[in-house]
Amino acid sequence: MASRGHAVIVLAIDGVTTLECGIGVAVSQYFKAYDAVLDAAEIPATDPPSLFAIGPCVAETSPDYRGDLAREISSLCHRTGGFLTTYPVADDASLKAAWGLASPAKWEQACVESSALISGIAQHFERVTVMVHGIMLANLRSFIREEHKIRLSFVAHSLGMAGNDKLAQQRVAWETSGFGEMRRTPGDKIAYVSMFTRSLLAESYGIPGERLIPFLNGIWCDDPKYSTDGDHSRQVLDRYGIPADRDLVFSWGRCVPSKGFDLILDGWKEYRRQCPEGSEHLVLLMPSAVAPADHAEELRARCEDLGSRSVTPVFEFSDDLPAAMLASKRLRCVVFASEFESYMLTAAEAIKFSSPSVQHVYYDIPPVREQYEGMPNAHAFTDRTPSDLAKTLELALNCGASGTKEPPSFVVEAGRFTKSCLTGI
Repeated sequence: MASRGHAVIVLAIDGVTTLECGIGVAVSQYFKAYDAVLDAAEIPATDPPSLFAIGPCVAETSPDYRGDLAREISSLCHRTGGFLTTYPVADDASLKAAWGLASPAKWEQACVESSALISGIAQHFERVTVMVHGIMLANLRSFIREEHKIRLSFVAHSLGMAGNDKLAQQRVAWETSGFGEMRRTPGDKIAYVSMFTRSLLAESYGIPGERLIPFLNGIWCDDPKYSTDGDHSRQVLDRYGIPADRDLVFSWGRCVPSKGFDLILDGWKEYRRQCPEGSEHLVLLMPSAVAPADHAEELRARCEDLGSRSVTPVFEFSDDLPAAMLASKRLRCVVFASEFESYMLTAAEAIKFSSPSVQHVYYDIPPVREQYEGMPNAHAFTDRTPSDLAKTLELALNCGASGTKEPPSFVVEAGRFTKSCLTGI
């Protein structure tokens, strides 16, 4: 190893060898912007930590495996004296199988396996900081006993208490147990991605203020995917078969029930019924790699019912479609219908990279309201009904208001988070 002083381990359920969800975007950006993050964290270039990356094992033959990403992160880790590795899982055929979304037994096994890898790395270093991303790993501290040298910083990208489904209830018990162990361990910290998340952690989970640190979801403006011009945007839209003669309405996010794509499709159908003269075309990017199969099929059926002249659905993950859509001069509106969130990275991207004249429609929940506060071209709907969404779409598409605001910078926030993680270690 290049350094026997300090190791930083990034342990994440996505973003190491796969890229399928918002956590994966944040984690992969952390590695891609790592040098800038260290500068922002004021880490001396003469004594950088050794960097390690750990994710779930997904077979290289799986369509979810991203060899280019794995090679890039592995190269970075080796440059710093660390390496990339994966924890074993019962089924490595896909990221969804590796996660075990509704199986606390699989969450526990993920903690057991990853804690063994962490303990092995810790044998070679005086100090170890583990940055943990993903609900399945929220109880990691229960499985790590080297309290004197290993410090955990868990990033609460989402929280069970923000939801209301069966999985959310399972998560609350798992999170509460894990956070309790972290509270009993001096030096462990929990990061919040929005002020809404901070309030939830403090008031509902009882996390003391001195254990809470910020890692606000931000935008990495230097990400090459955002460097798109009009010609490239048109090429990407053509590749996905998006009509070239229509104004566009766009939404994107994971293909899970809580994101509300069924509501968007039903609301769009109602809007088209009420406003048949409208010429807009709906584009939905809904990566389904970790989606419940029945939910994805329900959405496909809704899209088929609407027809290709009304909607273009995309069910595979795409790095370039959001940037191309947001850069398109034909984009009129973005719409988000999440039932619960901690923070919407997609909304932050829309605010940052779309034209100020683009309208933003969102379901009125506190964390998203926080993001859109003060924007005259943001329109909230309050009832989760197709008619209310259709009415709000009609209002937005006939509104000439303009507005924007500056979302947090990913490098600044990642640097602040990294500095907080390493303080006092």
